[in-house]
Order: sequence, then structure tokens, then C-alpha cells
Amino acid sequence: MALFSVRTLGFPEIRRDDQPCPIGLRKGLALLVYLAEAKGPVGRDVVATMLWPDSGEDVVRVRLRRLMYRLQLTLGDDVLTTDRSTLRWSSATNLQIDSQLAGILPATSHRRDTSNSTASITGFSRATREPSSPASDNLSAVSPHDWK
Repeated sequence: MALFSVRTLGFPEIRRDDQPCPIGLRKGLALLVYLAEAKGPVGRDVVATMLWPDSGEDVVRVRLRRLMYRLQLTLGDDVLTTDRSTLRWSSATNLQIDSQLAGILPATSHRRDTSNSTASITGFSRATREPSSPASDNLSAVSPHDWK
């Protein structure tokens, strides 16, 4: 199985076997980082609310299904595990997260309370919401203050 590393310190990036894995989807990158930091299953409704807070339930389901399909085309079919209610990185995937390797975030628990997790990536989510905003074209324009 390939080694995936999720870089969250600095500009977010996904690497496969130490080579950049171009996602090309801002919301896809946000989702992969969120799932990596969660270290376990995350409810589809939580992801949908985070990525498309102003959209209806039916629209969000279609968008999430399309996003997951495009991520599976990019990463491979066995990298993400999905069921009817949750999403997560596959347990068979060798995954490294730089923030946890650096000791910045606790890596002790595989389960995490996701009730307040959407606040942790507000800046990233805000940058992916508005297609016409300058921040959506350049994620480096999001200040570190926005990530708090």
C-alpha cells in the first residue's frame, strides 16, 4: 500500500510515496485534511455542512457523491472508505500527518468529538466557499488567524 502524507503545516498538500499528489479540488483537499485530522469516521452530514453550509440537503448529497468519486479517481479506490453515513481514510492506508508527527495536535485518540471540529478549519472552508473571492483562488491568502 502506498504511503500518504498529509501536510497541514503551511500550505495543505497530499503526498503519495513522497511525491505531490495533485488534488486540483479545493474542497477535496479540505475534506482529505479534515478526515486525516479526525483519525476516524466522520459523518457525511458533518462534511456536507462544513463544505456547503448554504445548500439544500439533496444538492449537498449529489455534490459530496461527485467529490468522493473524483477523489477516488485521483487517489485510488482503496484509499478512502465510505458507507451510507460516514467517510474516512481507509484503515489499510499508511497515513502520516505532519501536525501529529510534530506533536502539535494530539494523536492519541482514533475517535474525536466532531461537534466543534468545523470551527478548526473555518479559514480553509471560507476560502473554498466563495468561487469569486481572491482567497478561493489562492489559499495562501488565508491568514493563520483564519485557521483558529
